[in-house]
Amino acid sequence: MKKYLSFSVLVSIAFFSVILVHSARAQSSDSSDALSKLTYPIAELGNCRDKAACKTYCDDSSNTNACIDFADKKNLFSKDEVATA
Repeated sequence: MKKYLSFSVLVSIAFFSVILVHSARAQSSDSSDALSKLTYPIAELGNCRDKAACKTYCDDSSNTNACIDFADKKNLFSKDEVATA
């Protein structure tokens, strides 16, 4: 159980690290960035209404797979990061 929880925490940290990096780049890049195309609420992530609510959703280990699938679908992770997660 502890291993699964640790893995879930690592995945959540990786997911939101990628989002934060993309957010920083999105401020200086054009609107084609994948993160800038996100619209809220996000049904796949429990209908989270903003980035903070999505983080809370993805911090719950029972939602790890949904968060990884969403990040993969929206190209928020590289293929290597998805495979690792």
